Amino acid sequence: MSYKHLGIDERIYIKNQLKFKFKIIEIAKNLNRSISTIIREINRNKDNNHYFSLIAQNKAENRKQSHISFHKFKNKNLVKYVQ
Repeated sequence: MSYKHLGIDERIYIKNQLKFKFKIIEIAKNLNRSISTIIREINRNKDNNHYFSLIAQNKAENRKQSHISFHKFKNKNLVKYVQ
């Protein structure tokens, strides 16, 4: 099963549903996501104990940009050594 990141539309939906006191299980079911995904999203991105969709989106984008992916073929010393 492949994982698909939450998008801004889903984050806005979560924010609106939380505003109207919907249960997390209902939000997850309506988005066709697991409950743990929604809980993780809310806990990871809440600010002052409130969930804001735009702040959550910015945090997610910052995490994505700051994630440095090291690939063995990008390490020129390693490539030279192997050759």
